[in-house]
Amino acid sequence: MVANVEITPTIIDAKAVLVVPISALLEANQQAAVVFVVGADLLASRRSIGIGAMQGSAIEVTSGLRLAENVVVRGAAYLD
Repeated sequence: MVANVEITPTIIDAKAVLVVPISALLEANQQAAVVFVVGADLLASRRSIGIGAMQGSAIEVTSGLRLAENVVVRGAAYLD
């Protein structure tokens, strides 16, 4: 199976923040979500993240991810 991954720094409310596409979210409420993160071993694992402001089709990540990490943005539901 192949999955697309990306994590992007962007500007929301005049500050640089990490965002992920909304399509990457498996479960979400107003403050938290679950995504799959691809590790150095190329295995995907579930991770809870904090979320904030939404801009277009992206949502701010407030906790739980670092800039260098890869997030599954398409096909994550098939990994569950």
